[in-house]
Amino acid sequence: MFDLNSVPFTDQDRNDNHCVSPEVQHMKGSEGEHGIKRKLHSLVQDSDTTNEQDDDGKRDPKRTFDPRDTPTLVQERSTSFQSNDICDECRRLSLHVLIKEVQDADIYFAQKRYAAPWERVEDGTCLRAGVGFRYRRQQSTCPLCRALVASRITPEKTPGADGVEIQDDGDEIQVKLYNTRIFMSKGAECHAVRLILVPHGSSSVHWKVLHNHTSDHGSLALFDNSTKPKLFRPQLISPKFDPDLVGSWLTYCTRYHRRLCRSELVPVRGVQVIDCTTLQIEKYNTSTPYVSLSYVWGKSNDACGPVETVGGRKTLPQLLPTVIKDSIEVTKALGFQYLWIDKFCIDQDAADLKHDQIQQMDAIYANSQVTIIGAAGQDESYGLPGVGDRHRSHQFVAKLNGATAIWSPSDPHRAISKSHWSTRGWTFQEALLSRRRLVFTEEQMYFQCNTMNCFESNYCALDELHVKDRSKTLESVRTGTFGQHRHQTHGKLIRDKESMNQTFGRYLSNVENYTSRNLRFDEDSLNAFQGIIKQFSQERHAFNHVCGLAYLSNCIKCKPGCSKKLNFFAHALSWMHREGTKARRRNLFPSWTWAGWEGHVRYEFDGGTDADFRNQLHNLRFRTSAGESLALHDVSENRNHAILEVTGTAISLAPDAYRGPKPDARRGPGKVGPWRILKHGARLSWSNSDQTDAELAEMFKDSLRWQFLFIGGTVLRSFVMVLESCENGRTWRRAGMFEAHAHHNSIHRQEGTRISTFEIV
Repeated sequence: MFDLNSVPFTDQDRNDNHCVSPEVQHMKGSEGEHGIKRKLHSLVQDSDTTNEQDDDGKRDPKRTFDPRDTPTLVQERSTSFQSNDICDECRRLSLHVLIKEVQDADIYFAQKRYAAPWERVEDGTCLRAGVGFRYRRQQSTCPLCRALVASRITPEKTPGADGVEIQDDGDEIQVKLYNTRIFMSKGAECHAVRLILVPHGSSSVHWKVLHNHTSDHGSLALFDNSTKPKLFRPQLISPKFDPDLVGSWLTYCTRYHRRLCRSELVPVRGVQVIDCTTLQIEKYNTSTPYVSLSYVWGKSNDACGPVETVGGRKTLPQLLPTVIKDSIEVTKALGFQYLWIDKFCIDQDAADLKHDQIQQMDAIYANSQVTIIGAAGQDESYGLPGVGDRHRSHQFVAKLNGATAIWSPSDPHRAISKSHWSTRGWTFQEALLSRRRLVFTEEQMYFQCNTMNCFESNYCALDELHVKDRSKTLESVRTGTFGQHRHQTHGKLIRDKESMNQTFGRYLSNVENYTSRNLRFDEDSLNAFQGIIKQFSQERHAFNHVCGLAYLSNCIKCKPGCSKKLNFFAHALSWMHREGTKARRRNLFPSWTWAGWEGHVRYEFDGGTDADFRNQLHNLRFRTSAGESLALHDVSENRNHAILEVTGTAISLAPDAYRGPKPDARRGPGKVGPWRILKHGARLSWSNSDQTDAELAEMFKDSLRWQFLFIGGTVLRSFVMVLESCENGRTWRRAGMFEAHAHHNSIHRQEGTRISTFEIV
């Protein structure tokens, strides 16, 4: 068994910084790691390529692993082309001499002459060479030609310096510094350059265009072989799953990330796991480490037979989806015996047991040593690229007179966000609740624990990413893709230093990301988010919820009558559907919560330490179907059908409230929208149907059917809920939200307002 908590670290390990570049070195160390290496060969090769024995045939347990033991592994990484495989025209580009030229600061200032065909772009940010139309000829057999063709940025994305479309005079190659700021905001130097093919006459490609293109499609990188690898330099990717590499990531995490990643096991009830050696489903023993799996289910169970009972024991069926078979192999290769898979470890036909397991989803994933994520393909039939028969995408590499040209694949953050796995609702919390995640994309593996994130295609010297004691990464390092939001893109992972508002903002960000995904069944709207809700109820600044809307539950410093709880809940009420979202009602939940709708929502929050949203509702209670009236803190979590009783400021819209689209109708402080709430410009987020703003303006003139309730706001924005009268004439349902550019104190003091009470279902 590969015990993550007991693998020793040698001095050599520390000197090597655990840069487990498969091309450069493998981690040295314990006998357990030898076991991983042996399992690698049984997994990815038809026969062993390594002889880990002494001359007498006995294995030496003290022997350290030497990367020379597996020369074929490096050779198999990708198709490697030497200089003599490159065509004459590509050789004449003399690419190998450009690296130092582009790194030279003089390129930005001096009018230096460069060897033909290279010249300095006018703004001094890169070199370029005109190449005509030759790289549009797909029939070229030169591998470098094919790589340059793949790097081409299309004309519509590369306007000329004057902003107009440029004439098609062929293409040019631009050579720019490889931008490591994608991964680290400061401090990382990478002695590599990026080659891109753009229309001839283009100005230097804007960094945003270049970033988006290379993040989505990858790019061709060039580096000098004589220099020591720098942090985030592109490197070769193994064509096969490499458990040594994953083992080094896991070991580093368990060794040093004790504060953020080695949480105590959470007690669980009735959890079952799969024994990967017998394929039997067994009761979970809390002392036994296990791996979990997150994947996309198929449209039916046709790809999987029923659970069988052999000798009184439940056993996996012989017919298994590819992703499950591959995950079993990965689990064993990493030295673990047990695997948790929802399809088999939760009885899908026992409603009570299933509900109980859903309520424990946070603990199930948090207790897992690592969660395998199948982010490639459309569903469970695709498998994990590099493990079984599913091959990884081809990676180009060529040696060029002391330099290496290599294809650096798409940014794994972008690849994961664009995967089908990322569109499914259940997978969101599966990743977020895990303390370690191992993601398989089409091209490579990506690892993220609660402290660091790293991946195969770039040289990741782990010590260089961390503070001195290795307990956390530097604040300049990009945060992982799971849990990242627009106010936290780098570092700052110690949550016990968060303010209440920052914790609340993290919750709102999770709601935003979760609602961008799809669910097969409407009743899962809160089920698939339940683990995250429970996690926030246990944090230092704990938040409870009513139907998914959060409010502060343990305000330690609050005095009687403190308004913070209502401020947070009013803020949670102010959700809006994003522009262009096709919203649809989920009638199992109230209309006033995002859980009652299908569709991507957004919140306005600044991510600061201090909460600035102020509740403007005069009274807020919940009425049950039995007629019981409850305060916010008295509502139990299972009352999904509670009626929201609110008393507040109702606003009358003027007949000319809609002014039509205006050039200045943009979002942001000081920008006015096409609507007018009292005297303030506003924008409407509409959830109910497909009407245009002009049609809605006519509808809103019916004051018996439509009412507008002021919720609250900040110093810059105020929020007004649009209510539609229900058929019974007594209750109301939420239909949309106005976002007015006004201070929260400036709304209820104006003419055209009155105090009213509404029952919102």
